[in-house]
Amino acid sequence: MKRYHFAARLAAGVFSLVAAIPALAQGPAFPPGKQVSLYVATAPGGTADFTMRMVARHIGKHLPGNPTVVPKNMPGAGARRLAGYLHSQAAKDGTEFGLLLRFIATDTLFSPTDGQFDVLKLNWLGSPSPVTDVCGFWHTSPVQKFEDLQTTEIVIPGIGADAGEAAQTSILHMLTGAKIRTVLGYQSGGEMTLALERGEGHGRCAISWEAIKSTYPDFTAKNQFRSFVQFALKRHPELPNVPTVMEFAKTDLDRSALEVFLAPQSFGFPFAAPSDMNPATVALLRQALEATMKDPGFVAEAEQRKFDINFVRGQDLEALLKKVYGFPKEVVERSKILTSNR
Repeated sequence: MKRYHFAARLAAGVFSLVAAIPALAQGPAFPPGKQVSLYVATAPGGTADFTMRMVARHIGKHLPGNPTVVPKNMPGAGARRLAGYLHSQAAKDGTEFGLLLRFIATDTLFSPTDGQFDVLKLNWLGSPSPVTDVCGFWHTSPVQKFEDLQTTEIVIPGIGADAGEAAQTSILHMLTGAKIRTVLGYQSGGEMTLALERGEGHGRCAISWEAIKSTYPDFTAKNQFRSFVQFALKRHPELPNVPTVMEFAKTDLDRSALEVFLAPQSFGFPFAAPSDMNPATVALLRQALEATMKDPGFVAEAEQRKFDINFVRGQDLEALLKKVYGFPKEVVERSKILTSNR
């Protein structure tokens, strides 16, 4: 009997040791005393950059050891550069994560990455808020009515072929015949706004209503910008007279295809951590980001900037991705067609 109990205890001890080996190999959930790098997939300027820096100023208080958090910019390829870095090069100990652009969520449905990254493997931490994108005319545009786009072309600045500006203008052309040409190569929302001020463009697309309120209040206060369409499933309460792109769809297939395209709106300003991380580290980063959304200093700064906080959990972002990537092939193909006529 004694030998049995001893053998049982020995076996249990061995099992516990073996079970602990992966955890030991992964190290602590968060390394003490290390500096944290927080990236954004744009150049300085614009709402994404402002949001990343606002989080960087406060999230360190909610990480173990209260580390210094250094904001960094990594623009390129409509956020693909940063997504690739997070997927395969960034440290996996919690000291590197970043704010991607919302369109990266479905980008690989339309244009494969050849293994550069996999959005289903990145660890999504959450988003301070979903968004409602709009297209609008600049006050110096030769066109100020949507109907006039049937006969007069306008120019919209954009970041890249895989970013939102090109896709949204393509959808409008495909569904309504609107004459909109995108000029690509800008690095941030700030640069695109400067392009309007310099007369290089006539309006903007893929700019969120939330960004207009928080980063570009003069757009509305000085009547510089007039929204003519919302990229949303339903009209935003603050934009009751601006039609949604869904209202231009004439078939069920187009409506479903637009649902795929509009999924990134729920991502808003999505923070993601590297792939293949210790689940305990992912949980810790998610908790820190959510705690930051309730931090009095962060809330006060957000209110000052008129940035609405409506936190979306990382788990919910992951669930939405699984749903979207599970849509029937014909829906995805139609969405691809709608966004590819550039």
